[in-house]
Amino acid sequence: MGYRVLILIDHQSHNITNSVYQLANRFFLHPKIGEVFVASRSDVSNLAFFSKHSSLDLHAVKVDSGFSFDSTGQQFDHVSNRINLQEMDMVVLRLPHPLDEAFFHFISENFPPEKMINRPQGIIQTGNKLFLLKLQSWCPPIRWCTTFAEIIDFHQAYNLVLKPLRSYGGKGIVRIYDGVLEDTYGVKIPLSKAELFLTDLKRDGYLAMQYLENVHLGDKRIVVVNGKIVGAALRIPAAGSWVCNVSQGGHAEAAFADEREAMMADAIHKVVSPLGIGIFGMDTLVDDNGQRVLSEINTLSVGGFGPMEMQHQKPIPALVADELISFYEQNSK
Repeated sequence: MGYRVLILIDHQSHNITNSVYQLANRFFLHPKIGEVFVASRSDVSNLAFFSKHSSLDLHAVKVDSGFSFDSTGQQFDHVSNRINLQEMDMVVLRLPHPLDEAFFHFISENFPPEKMINRPQGIIQTGNKLFLLKLQSWCPPIRWCTTFAEIIDFHQAYNLVLKPLRSYGGKGIVRIYDGVLEDTYGVKIPLSKAELFLTDLKRDGYLAMQYLENVHLGDKRIVVVNGKIVGAALRIPAAGSWVCNVSQGGHAEAAFADEREAMMADAIHKVVSPLGIGIFGMDTLVDDNGQRVLSEINTLSVGGFGPMEMQHQKPIPALVADELISFYEQNSK
């Protein structure tokens, strides 16, 4: 019998573009896989596992050929299949932000971390924006700023984007341009009056990064699995915007990684793979010299390859499943 795979999700955050359903189906069809189960954090019967950390038992949907996105979520209501975490061979984490470190510690204590993709401790390490400092040779100029004076000093050299260290989905990001602070909704404040607005200075500060004038050329998301690029998409901001966000008027289109980005992906893989990161998304922007530079990496609930499959007309979820299984076999011995 093949591997027993458990995918952990939160189905209430899903829409029809979520690629976990295609991934589950590719696992189901894979000759090395025996059974695939999907358990949701939003299933109240799983409260003891996800929230109370008092049980290793889960109610999970057993994937078959008809498993797909259901806008009603009813397939996760009153699930009859009861499984135990320790009966699984491989666990795939597809839980959304915010990152739940207490849960990650709980699951790591009760299941071999080397059999999880991505490994919880690796997600915690790479999920902090400061991790980019380990990759800064691929980034635009960056600096960790913990005081307003440090931000002012860095702004003497560059216009900036400030990112809270634990932010996600663009939350809390601001731009400092020619002495004016601007949030992602277009609200502007003179920098001289902005210190109180920068509330993360009271916590662990910001990762400050040079603002790149070529942002209009788009933010490219590249998905890398087991060191191999499986797909890419270009997110173009709305006219006049500096935010590459489809929900704020931008749009996405098919893209391909260039030679520099392929080298970048390989370099990042060599850093994160020993941390148990088998799949990551990396975002690149065009710098002032016309070359793509690293602006972000994502190792929690990496998706987007379902839409990429339609854009590229190639079986990307199948490639992802193949490479995740290969990564599991390489790391679980």
